[in-house]
Amino acid sequence: MMKKYSMETTVGIFVAVGLLCIGYMTIKLGKIPLWGEDTYPLYARFTSVSGLK
Repeated sequence: MMKKYSMETTVGIFVAVGLLCIGYMTIKLGKIPLWGEDTYPLYARFTSVSGLK
């Protein structure tokens, strides 16, 4: 009986780690910034905005 719970726990941990890895890679490959990395503010001042869309 104890062996069964041990195997289920091992499989559960393996699946959880796999899902975490897939989620992390989805975010990194999708280029979604985590915790504001790789971003910076950009300010611009225009004298005329007639050509902007």
